[in-house]
Amino acid sequence: MSFRLCWILVSSKMLLKNFECDIARMDLVPTALPFVVGGTVACATIAVGVWQRHRIVGFWNGESLEKILQRKNENEVKLAFVDFMILKSAKGDIPLNMDQNFDVNKKRDQLMQEHNLSQKYGSDSKISQNLYLCLESVKQVNELHHTLESRRKVSFDQEIEAHVNVLRQFWNQVATEKDGEFTLESKSWQDFGFQGNNPSSDFRAGGLLSAQNLMEFATRYPVPYKKSLEMASKDETYAPHAIVGIHITMFVMKLLEEGKLHQHFMQTSSTEKEFVRIYSFLFYKMILYWVSSKPENIFEYNSKEAEFFSLVTSRMEQQGGLVYLDSDFDNNMF
Repeated sequence: MSFRLCWILVSSKMLLKNFECDIARMDLVPTALPFVVGGTVACATIAVGVWQRHRIVGFWNGESLEKILQRKNENEVKLAFVDFMILKSAKGDIPLNMDQNFDVNKKRDQLMQEHNLSQKYGSDSKISQNLYLCLESVKQVNELHHTLESRRKVSFDQEIEAHVNVLRQFWNQVATEKDGEFTLESKSWQDFGFQGNNPSSDFRAGGLLSAQNLMEFATRYPVPYKKSLEMASKDETYAPHAIVGIHITMFVMKLLEEGKLHQHFMQTSSTEKEFVRIYSFLFYKMILYWVSSKPENIFEYNSKEAEFFSLVTSRMEQQGGLVYLDSDFDNNMF
């Protein structure tokens, strides 16, 4: 049985639905997933990537909020503060992903009061200023998360011209002369890693955002995009390239939701451009990881994806919350 046919069996629309639910955890846990065979629903136990939540401990050593805010290095203060907030969020004390519209001054005064700092330090103190900077940085990341999540929740609709234009831009970037003019119904979409001749339904799990991410990767980083598509299209290492990209969208959004990307954005920039850079980097590296694993068949994909996601989170811990280092980017590729 070919890799492509195996994937059709494994990756039905229900698989994406299960993946969306299970991606909040990440151990190799056998999960019964339904798939369609000959028009009937069957069940198979397949290793699905699920990860167990853990907190980053690279910058925070268990100090009180006061000790964190007394640090000399402003960048370390912000990064340790995120560690502190992740712990508090896990306990339900202080949600890291507060409303993106929260008032920074009010939240600062609240935390100063709750941690008995108001009496010791005035509003003009370095402690108060550092706390303001920390909260302002968190707010910027939360605003980015809100913007992206709002688009992830928008279902891709082929009747909406703005949605179709995303795919048109993607087509114009990756299609060759043999593919002809843009159309939503074409066998070429399968060559681009979609499950059928019309890509619209594949975006159900990742929404409009997942379509935009694919387009951005192909547009901003055309060389690694085309190379990864080429690798994923070979019979011996086939993986549905576009579907992999949708999974990466959901993975990165889950990292953002859980606060695991706050430190990265604080050390780079809290922008959509940086989000696309993270997405594109992980997409490309996922394909490389899959190919280098020399899989026997497509049924190994879910377990390899879970292994890769686990490695990503472990490496982020080792790199102080950074998804990538500048040295990770091959200048000939990115």
